[in-house]
Amino acid sequence: MEPSAGLLSLPPLTVLQILRNLDGPSLVALEQTNSYFSRKEPGSRLPLVEHVARQAVLHRCNGSHADAERFRHRSWRERLHMEESTGVGFDRAFSDDGGFCFQFNPDGDAVRSVRLVGMGPKLLVSDVSTREQAVLRWRLRVKGNTAVEFGVIPAELELSHTALHKCAAAAGGPHQRATGFCSQITAGSLLPLKAPVMRGTVLDVVARRGHLEVVLTYPADAKELNWHNGQPVQRPYRGPTQLRFEQDFPSDFEVRLAVTSWAKAHFEVLHSGYHVASEWAAEAAVAQAAAAEYAAVEAQATAALQQMEEQQQVHLEAAQELLQQAPGAAMPPAVPDAYEQQAVLAANALLEVAAQEQAQQQLQMMVAGAVQAAAQQVANAAAQAAAAAAASPFAAAAQEGGPQPSLAAGGMPGAEPDAVVELESQDRHAELSMPAPSVALSLGAAGSCPLQHTEPAMCAALPAPLLLCPSLSGELFQDGHLQPPPASNT
Repeated sequence: MEPSAGLLSLPPLTVLQILRNLDGPSLVALEQTNSYFSRKEPGSRLPLVEHVARQAVLHRCNGSHADAERFRHRSWRERLHMEESTGVGFDRAFSDDGGFCFQFNPDGDAVRSVRLVGMGPKLLVSDVSTREQAVLRWRLRVKGNTAVEFGVIPAELELSHTALHKCAAAAGGPHQRATGFCSQITAGSLLPLKAPVMRGTVLDVVARRGHLEVVLTYPADAKELNWHNGQPVQRPYRGPTQLRFEQDFPSDFEVRLAVTSWAKAHFEVLHSGYHVASEWAAEAAVAQAAAAEYAAVEAQATAALQQMEEQQQVHLEAAQELLQQAPGAAMPPAVPDAYEQQAVLAANALLEVAAQEQAQQQLQMMVAGAVQAAAQQVANAAAQAAAAAAASPFAAAAQEGGPQPSLAAGGMPGAEPDAVVELESQDRHAELSMPAPSVALSLGAAGSCPLQHTEPAMCAALPAPLLLCPSLSGELFQDGHLQPPPASNT
């Protein structure tokens, strides 16, 4: 007995209800068992299994005939199979590294949307290739940045975010390269085809080995972006509601689906039939909750800032009204908030402390400079005194150990002793009768008495530099400096 014999014994409505619960491959297999399932259905003039598959596809497309018939030249069983079983997911590891954020449905078994956090270009790839699944399909709605690229990349290609953008080739040969299409506003793309992509556009990308099929469905209120005088201008889209194109490529390599996007990209995921890891959905839910909490805090901070700006604007308007009422009065300054007043006071205190520290440092530098200058003057004076003492005839006589010469009025060593004593007494009497500066000058002159014969009271009255540095000439310049010694003729 045939396997379908028991099924055919049931009432027609019961058989139809059973067929509605079967998937596309099961309907194909059932049609091959008995010609009963190939008979024409009176209402639609389609075979029974085709009629059942058509109803299932319309149900999945929410009754839209345009969406149900978007894949041409296929039977309804093939369309049902594509709607049910050809959807693929996303490569989690590479997508997370690229900055994509995934949002899942409440059950956690499907991705609801994908967002790009950061700048582009960033590549989003499928989690499987044609090696694991014969037909790959994505159905996405563009809700963010319309600078996008869709296509396929070789499965053996090393993943990089510019692989689709630059049509990168795999190591197997130059013919194994990425291919697809890009939107009209995408700059720098090497893909062979450009197509208009607006917000709300639904893209169906179907790929198998050696063949790529793309269907673009535009919304009724689509607006196309044009450039006028260097500025973007949105205008109503007046093109066809659907665009389809197919592309053939060498079928000797496996491919993966790929999409390139830029900053603020947002895609709504409309296809199903793929598997989602439970831990991925749980981690994404935690991340989504944290992001929502951060967004709430940021919204509160923004609202508080906006409220403060509104209050300041109200105060400013009130001040302007007062100024208009009294034109001669000056506008009162804006009153800052309590936090702003505290910040101003703290800043002023810090400035005062810094000014005090700077003044103290300048005072210390001035004192150190003065001490250093005084030390330098003392050192110079000591050096000059040592040089003058070394040049004195008394110092030379003391070093030789002989008697110190006594300078008479004539300065002649052969003078009589009595005359020398008389002259020395006269000189001493004259020195005692002179004021202190004159005495100091006479001591430094040639023929004056030696320092050991000077009275203690006179030495106490003499200035120290003049005692240590006697003048060889006994005369000073008008400004008080010693005259330089006369130049030698030899």
